[in-house]
Amino acid sequence: MRKTNYLEVRPTNLLWLFVGMLLFVSQSTIAQTIGCEDRVNVTLGSNCTFELTMDQVAAGSGFSADNFLIVVNDGNANNGPTIDCAGTYTYGIFENDQGDEGDLICWGEVLAEDKTAPVVEDHYEKPDDIECVYIDDLVNNPNSTDDTHP
Repeated sequence: MRKTNYLEVRPTNLLWLFVGMLLFVSQSTIAQTIGCEDRVNVTLGSNCTFELTMDQVAAGSGFSADNFLIVVNDGNANNGPTIDCAGTYTYGIFENDQGDEGDLICWGEVLAEDKTAPVVEDHYEKPDDIECVYIDDLVNNPNSTDDTHP
């Protein structure tokens, strides 16, 4: 006796197969590229800090900033993307492993400059006014022009 196996193909099965293929193809064709800018210049704020963002340091397309962490090597590894002082530092972009640093993706340099104008505080005490009548005494006083007195 001859036995024949066959597969029944219904239109609904083909529809789900087609939808599944579209989802697979659309997800697998999205390319993610990410790299680091070689050198980034930033200006520190009035509190002498600056926080780097992915927009400033990452180059590429198709990636989500939430999937990555920025860490600045500025002597304080606990504050991630925050720069604490003027200088040149190395930064790295890492995979975000549930809030922890994953694999290093790339690195670059950041130049942080403090361009805040210095604050000049006036501690100068104005001397008492010298009246013109005293000038003659100062000029003609031998002790005022004598080089032997320290």
